[in-house]
Amino acid sequence: MTQKLDPPLRALLTRIAARHPSTKLPFLVTLAPGEKVAGLVPPLPFAPTLEVDSIRLAAGEMTARQALDLAAHAQVERIEHDGRAEALEALADRD
Repeated sequence: MTQKLDPPLRALLTRIAARHPSTKLPFLVTLAPGEKVAGLVPPLPFAPTLEVDSIRLAAGEMTARQALDLAAHAQVERIEHDGRAEALEALADRD
């Protein structure tokens, strides 16, 4: 089974959550089969900037902590950062 957050991304998000708790980052969220954004309980922690029901995808911005918490929900299949990994590395290491 694929992990909801890849281990390197989880580690980066943990560091970002500790150092920059209010910084919002762009993410792609793939919902579990049969789920739709409108039916999620609890709802996503962001207002989607893009929803594609046919592939169960929602895009939007949330904090690193929100992404880590969202990964625990059964209605979520996968969370990916919508951007460059180098930018995450730089943010995680910035004071």
